[in-house]
Amino acid sequence: MNIRSLASIDYDALIFSKDEKRATHRKSTSSTPPRKQRAHKLYRRMARNSLMSVVRAACPQAKRLNPELLDVMIQAFLEESSLQEPLYWRIPVVFAEWLRESNSFQHHPALCELLQWECSHPDILNAPNDNFVEDDFAPLTIQSRLALSNSLRLFVHSYQSHKILDDEKVKTEPSTLPHFVLAYRHDDSVHWREVSAPLASLVALTSEGSSIEDAINQLSMSGFGIANNKLIKELHPFYALKVIATR
Repeated sequence: MNIRSLASIDYDALIFSKDEKRATHRKSTSSTPPRKQRAHKLYRRMARNSLMSVVRAACPQAKRLNPELLDVMIQAFLEESSLQEPLYWRIPVVFAEWLRESNSFQHHPALCELLQWECSHPDILNAPNDNFVEDDFAPLTIQSRLALSNSLRLFVHSYQSHKILDDEKVKTEPSTLPHFVLAYRHDDSVHWREVSAPLASLVALTSEGSSIEDAINQLSMSGFGIANNKLIKELHPFYALKVIATR
């Protein structure tokens, strides 16, 4: 997705409450010529449609499965949030953040999970490049401290949203156990891999500075029975792709 500036768009004119809209309308009708009022409404509608199109484009599966509900969600987002994002590619990311904190659509958990998954992709693709050097890829050992790629993201899915293809429907019932997914950028596209719960926890802990050994000890105290060699072996595909390094 190309990065385009929205600096010229008046967000306050696009996104305010109904009361503010009525107040603004009363004020404008008394002081603004009708032709300018119509032009302003047309501009506001076009800008709003442009913002909605950006979010729709970021979530093709959600749009395919339930376009009407998706539009309702985006409209609620534009009305309820204070959107100040100057970059087009960031708007779906902000939408996903709003959706995660909103209580308005909790009765659609599967679609919300899918939207948060799809809208995370622009963030992954536009993450800063990593500054790893060759020395950061020494052999993995239990004493290693991990450095994570700027594009690496951890997801916990109940509805397996990461597996939905063009001919599939979203699952109506959650899985018995959660699915842990690591997503990352590779060759300018988003890739993902399901991982075990211990590895997902390890990645979360090592992102805070713990060594693999320290993280395993913390997980063991939490009740995880972990084989060190198995865990390091599960890390290797990410290490080979230079999504994870040592430090």
